[in-house]
Amino acid sequence: MQASGRSIGLLGGSFDPPHEGHLWMARRVFEECGLDEIWLLPAVSPPHKGSGDLSAYEHRLAMTLLLAAEEPFLAVCRIEESLPLPGYSIRSIRALKERHPLDRFSFIIGGDSLAAVAGWKESEAIFRETDVIVLARPGFETETHLPCRILLGETHPAQSRRIRAGLAQGEEAEHLCASVRDYIREHGLYRNRGKA
Repeated sequence: MQASGRSIGLLGGSFDPPHEGHLWMARRVFEECGLDEIWLLPAVSPPHKGSGDLSAYEHRLAMTLLLAAEEPFLAVCRIEESLPLPGYSIRSIRALKERHPLDRFSFIIGGDSLAAVAGWKESEAIFRETDVIVLARPGFETETHLPCRILLGETHPAQSRRIRAGLAQGEEAEHLCASVRDYIREHGLYRNRGKA
């Protein structure tokens, strides 16, 4: 991550677990928006989720590293480890811009996040300080006054919530890369979890 002048997409999330939908999002944005790299930003302590609802950060980080190994343009950025908690997107964006002043950052979100973004800390600053790319999702409104590029068309069916629920009931999870599936099995993640 030392070169300069790159166009970098930032795809943040809990990644609990990271799945083929995240990979699909990254591939689509990389191809359609002409980015040089996409960095996955696993949240250490996302403000919208209680810590009891999340797998340990170390597990989520390890799985995200496995997902990133699927594509040469993907990397995992651990910026949140060095920032105060809870982790706010705008705080990570500003820290990255300060550390990489020659790079141009795009912030990637799904249509569901666009619908909820008004509740984020300094949400409008995210749209001022990065190029926001939104992947539309069925059932979520894409009309917005905020400046962003909206990618319409196909979507991916994977949802972390459904994957966790299936694993908690002993089902064989769909939409997981083999390396992530093996990691979950090896560490016994999501078994008998009360909450989906």
